[in-house]
Amino acid sequence: MEEKRLRVSDILKEAAVAIENPKPVEKPLRFSHRAMATEFEIFIFDEDPNDAEQACGAVFEEIDRLEQQLSYFIPWSDVSQINRLRAGQAVRVGAVTLECISLAKRIHDHTDGAFDPTAGALLRERRPWDENEDFPVGGSLQPERNGPVSVGMDLVEINSELQSVGKLVDGVAVDLGGIGKGYALDQARIVLQDWGIDRAVAQAGQSTIYPIGLPSHMQGWPMRLLNPRGEQDVLGRFYVNAMVVSASSAEGSTHILDPKSGEPVQRWLGAWSVAPSAVEADALSTAFMVMEAHEVQKFCQDHADIRAILVEDDSGIPNVLKFGDWDRFGFELVT
Repeated sequence: MEEKRLRVSDILKEAAVAIENPKPVEKPLRFSHRAMATEFEIFIFDEDPNDAEQACGAVFEEIDRLEQQLSYFIPWSDVSQINRLRAGQAVRVGAVTLECISLAKRIHDHTDGAFDPTAGALLRERRPWDENEDFPVGGSLQPERNGPVSVGMDLVEINSELQSVGKLVDGVAVDLGGIGKGYALDQARIVLQDWGIDRAVAQAGQSTIYPIGLPSHMQGWPMRLLNPRGEQDVLGRFYVNAMVVSASSAEGSTHILDPKSGEPVQRWLGAWSVAPSAVEADALSTAFMVMEAHEVQKFCQDHADIRAILVEDDSGIPNVLKFGDWDRFGFELVT
């Protein structure tokens, strides 16, 4: 759907400060890995360095494996095979791809199409070597298209029994870029758990952060809401524990499209989501950029475990809108 580049809207800085300068919490071990055109980082507390390194090595191997199946640009990936299909055709895919695309379809339905992985096909000029992207392993030119582009997850047929994905019409292309990093963080959490790691923070670039456990003497992981138009302008502060935070911003970017109009979103300066899983947080921050305020409000009312923040431009002054129950997160506006 889009590459999330928060640029000046880095909600992770405050958490990074808490991690890098933990008092009285011990300094964590930090590991990083480049994949999915972003930097994955893991901070691990209170573990033997060798054990932590092996655990993170296993995590990064898993992320690389996921990329090989989910990448829009790698020619042999499951996603590329789906995108080469013609109307009425289907292809058997791996369990990872089936699960990820099924989750994407569920979130698409719950957001009334505001999150739509097929909208990425509208980004005709997107290339894997954009100045802010890495050239992915095995990457290639954007797939050629014959005829008009069709958008809508209802045009993609998922058959769980046959473990296959098909197209109902030509011109549909699936791009899991708006959910893949979140899916990778959820899988990273599972790998770390298997290795017995219970106090860590995993993050994907400057868009999604997944706290795991909580160091002693901390009430939660500190976050700060920054003005997308001014990096030093703090709009609010809050804490999270056992929840995932993700953010999207259209400032300086045209990568977030409205699936219905096909145009870059203009409604909000930025959107933040807090959710129980990284997949949900990742996808919903994108969806909230597309949705109207009343739609976001209703979504949070219908899904009690989801919180949202929208930042709008009120005559040149950023205005923060909160949706959902923020009481236990200690949210404070900074004026």
